[in-house]
Amino acid sequence: MFSKMKREKKIIKSGITFLAIFSIVFIFLNKAFSSIYYYTNTIEDFKSLSNKTNIDLIFYGSSHSYTAYNPVIFNKKCKTVSYNLGSDGLRMIFTDLIFEESLKYTHPKLVVLEVYSSSLTMPETKEAKGYQLRGLDFISNFSINKAIKVNQVYEPKEYLGVYSTLIRNHEKWNDLNLSQRYNFDKNRVYYNSGFVGSYRIIKENDKLKFKDFKTKKNNQKTIKNSLTEQSKRELQRFINIAKQNGIKVLIVSSPDLRSFYLKENIFKGLEFFSAKNNIDYINLNNYYKEIGLTIEDFRDPGHLNSYGANKTSEYLAKYISEHFILKNRSNDVVWQKIEKEYDNYKESITIYKPKVVYEKTLNKRLTEGVILKDFKIIKKNRLLKIIFNLKTDKSLLNSMRLGVNLYPTNKELKHLSSKRKESGYNFESKNTIINDSEKAQIEIITSINEIEKIKVFLYDKEKYNGVIGETIWINEFIPLNHTK
Repeated sequence: MFSKMKREKKIIKSGITFLAIFSIVFIFLNKAFSSIYYYTNTIEDFKSLSNKTNIDLIFYGSSHSYTAYNPVIFNKKCKTVSYNLGSDGLRMIFTDLIFEESLKYTHPKLVVLEVYSSSLTMPETKEAKGYQLRGLDFISNFSINKAIKVNQVYEPKEYLGVYSTLIRNHEKWNDLNLSQRYNFDKNRVYYNSGFVGSYRIIKENDKLKFKDFKTKKNNQKTIKNSLTEQSKRELQRFINIAKQNGIKVLIVSSPDLRSFYLKENIFKGLEFFSAKNNIDYINLNNYYKEIGLTIEDFRDPGHLNSYGANKTSEYLAKYISEHFILKNRSNDVVWQKIEKEYDNYKESITIYKPKVVYEKTLNKRLTEGVILKDFKIIKKNRLLKIIFNLKTDKSLLNSMRLGVNLYPTNKELKHLSSKRKESGYNFESKNTIINDSEKAQIEIITSINEIEKIKVFLYDKEKYNGVIGETIWINEFIPLNHTK
């Protein structure tokens, strides 16, 4: 009997040991094969800052949050410690879970909830569901609320992928990577605060499409019930969590060029909802002029770039200072480092601000009905953007391509592709169909920083059968770094 009991204890002990080892290995592998996105850095740095100090101001929402509100500016202007927990495409159904989980690490005095039309819809497509996983990875798998929400959005066959990054990323098992931080490219900026800025400028065709963005008014009738009952429930749950923890809430709608083109305007609904709950709401789309936004402050129609975020953060920081009371943290040790980050950010905005390095009026004929009026070269971060303005007969639209050959200086030949070098070409070739309007504007971007000459010509849009009309050579703009 004693021997049998001893064997049973040994089996139980072995089983517990096996489960412990299995759990440790499973947790390690989930970490090793976790998805690497912006949010990987955001969560890691949030936990790090929370270990050092309390975070008094936190932003929640989607990419409309993390591209618009820079904590570095709010820290400086509001004398506070802040962080941005916005995540790509995050929907309201999961935002309250991010809020709930973050309270395990810190206790904010004020939270800013960014809301726009799509964030109030359910993630139904594969792409939309995928975006939610970035935020869901932050939330404990033992959360009952997470299980309830996951059940509402995902199908049972998707559960394993939702809860386990190891299972989700099974196709990448050969790519073990213990360093999980995302590496940002040269066109983005990240300041260990959840804010992801961009030095990109909105494309020229979108500039034309939204050129009246400051004066455009929404023609849709806005009614009190423009929020669905589902949306109201999700918003209410977020607010209830805040109220239960004695936290103030500010709801914001970020600048979005598409706002006044939407079929359904949610802004009035948010206004009524906020008033009913006795919380502040500000739709920043109504304050473009006050903020000082220009069309070039946008990265794309839905997102600000770093220049627009700088202006918007300054404006909202002033609003928060006037409407909310936050403890002055400027004497804290951690805040001294924050102040240096602000100085670095302001310097980078100046360094990377696009500037015209050359522009010239040409008024040269490419062919009958097509005049190359002028062009300019803009230095954008480490890239050059070249804009050609054409005067074109409407009957010629969509029938021809504009060909542009860029010849770099000798030291810039490294920017040519290996394929072009092997083929014996010493230039970079660009082309685009002339199809915008009778006053066509053609834009090209190149990594070549010093250009010796440019060849501009027209040819048939279907295939190259020789130059149509005249070839124009431009070679009078050296030195390229001259600022006019």
